[in-house]
Amino acid sequence: MSVLNQFQGLEVFWIGLTEQETEGMWRWSHSQSAPQNPQWLDGRPDGGTAENCAMLHSGRWDDFSCHDTMYFICEK
Repeated sequence: MSVLNQFQGLEVFWIGLTEQETEGMWRWSHSQSAPQNPQWLDGRPDGGTAENCAMLHSGRWDDFSCHDTMYFICEK
């Protein structure tokens, strides 16, 4: 999470976390593993079947529609 914190407050970014395959089961797209230390905004995730991808917003995670265009962050 330390790399993501460097972008805090700049914009919103896709972070590669999704629940598209199974509602309510968030998984990293690169490993299919569950997040170990979720950093959701208060009250999130809250989008039900309409918001199945996670973005970084103000240093925390928010669920959002996967069809929106945003910057993205990749882990090397």
